[in-house]
Amino acid sequence: MKILVVYPDQLFPNTMASHDRVIEMVRCLALSHEVHVACLLASTDAWSRNEAGILELGAMPILIEQPFRSYVGRKVAGFAFLLASILTGIERHYFYTWNPLISLGLISLLRRESYDAIQVEFCYQATLLRHARPGTLKVIDTIDVLYEKRTKEARHHHGAMLPWQARRRLAVFKKMELERTALADMIISISKHDLDVFREHLPEHTHLLIPMGRRPTPGVATKKTEHSPAILFYGHMGSEQNQAGFWRFWDRIYPIVVQRMGGVRPPVLVVGTSPPESICRLHDGTNVTVTGFVQDVRPWFARAGVLCVPLDLAGGFRGRVLDALAAGIPVVGTHNALDCIAIKDGRHGFVADADESLAEGLALILRQPDLQARMGAACRALVNDVYSIEATYGQLRDFYRESGSSQPADKEFALA
Repeated sequence: MKILVVYPDQLFPNTMASHDRVIEMVRCLALSHEVHVACLLASTDAWSRNEAGILELGAMPILIEQPFRSYVGRKVAGFAFLLASILTGIERHYFYTWNPLISLGLISLLRRESYDAIQVEFCYQATLLRHARPGTLKVIDTIDVLYEKRTKEARHHHGAMLPWQARRRLAVFKKMELERTALADMIISISKHDLDVFREHLPEHTHLLIPMGRRPTPGVATKKTEHSPAILFYGHMGSEQNQAGFWRFWDRIYPIVVQRMGGVRPPVLVVGTSPPESICRLHDGTNVTVTGFVQDVRPWFARAGVLCVPLDLAGGFRGRVLDALAAGIPVVGTHNALDCIAIKDGRHGFVADADESLAEGLALILRQPDLQARMGAACRALVNDVYSIEATYGQLRDFYRESGSSQPADKEFALA
């Protein structure tokens, strides 16, 4: 098949989980299909890097420069998007791909080229599918059920009784997300929960379950060979969700862990880019290590005995959790943090929401080397069996190969 994959940003450098998903997905699809990749560039400086990167994947790059690169242009566009957001109740960035300077470039591409399938990343790019030629398979690769995520965020902020403004924004957003998702013929979900939600709302569509795939990194998947005493907190530390999760761990969970371990203070590793100064001040190099951005996470994974993910709110691909699982690191986290990963409580770690339960899980893994080793082996097996490139993106590659331009029945694979 000839497939167009559309991404609303540059793909290189690979700094986000969505970058990694599209890059590895395209690499896998290109083994059996002719793949073109259209992405939007913020500057001409990124042109050569993205062109070379996409070619290395075995795909054809189609690069479109984003408008509004001047200071005045950005301010005018920002005001227009803000006004649209106020009038509709939908966040401003969802209007970006409606901009004529961007959409006309993509529409022109669809008029010039004939594709068997068009796959857009994220529902807010779905308006492009209206311009697909008849007979083209239209696909959306979702990252979440976004209205559910925003509902959780609103209730976390306001409580169970939401003000009418919040209810209005959520209703408008849900309507927008489902209407745009309905423009596709096939909907790709990243978790069984998401698949069930989209299938309930859009039962007439074809649905495919493709979780986040992980390619083994030499020296990562096999290096956990002995007991490690440290607790790892791993992720983009500039994120408000991760910062809130860390302070929950540090203020409420860690003191209980110390108590459960008879006063022993296990080392804490905070690994991830952009930690705020408040977290950096905890760094002493012994009890607490705050790394900031690291080029290679393997030395830090080698020291970690368990990953803590105590997030009240979470969304997206959970790529950092998969990284840790692939390295044989058991995970202790909340249901919200781990809801899209096939982790089994007591086998790959512990899943709980109460501070005491999370602390007990952390202390148990740190106190028992045999349990840590057994869970670590199960974590590696989970990634190899369920989240390998072949088990995830290979399914999509085969789906396209088998479907041609037809509309096949739903297909999914077990979450183990």
